[in-house]
Amino acid sequence: MTRSPALRHRDIQNLHMDGNGWWDIGYSFLIGGYGNIYEGRGWNIQGAHTGGFNTDGYGVCFLGNFMEHIPSVAAIAAFHSLARIMVEEEKISREYLMYGHRQTMPPGGTECPGDVLYATIQKWEGWTEGIISNKTQ
Repeated sequence: MTRSPALRHRDIQNLHMDGNGWWDIGYSFLIGGYGNIYEGRGWNIQGAHTGGFNTDGYGVCFLGNFMEHIPSVAAIAAFHSLARIMVEEEKISREYLMYGHRQTMPPGGTECPGDVLYATIQKWEGWTEGIISNKTQ
């Protein structure tokens, strides 16, 4: 049985709050398979999505496992819409840099965001090459 995006969102929130001891979900936004955007910490609140980089931007999580397939067309469209809104609302720069979670850790530190999604986002606007895990924290 596949869990609904809302239940997966709640699972992540429970993990972050109960497992990690955070006051809320760590991501700024989460995107479900039907293209719904769920607010985590939202705008103007520091996330807990990526240690060492939480003050540098917003963390967006696609709900699901993307090791072998990409998110739905609706979910991808929702991400691009959210990125446009972030630029329009001046939450991020027009020349924003986008990284996958695995780029912020030493090689092998995480499989996030999944192999197929990681290959996919490398074609998107804002994609930035390179491992940045050794950034001064």
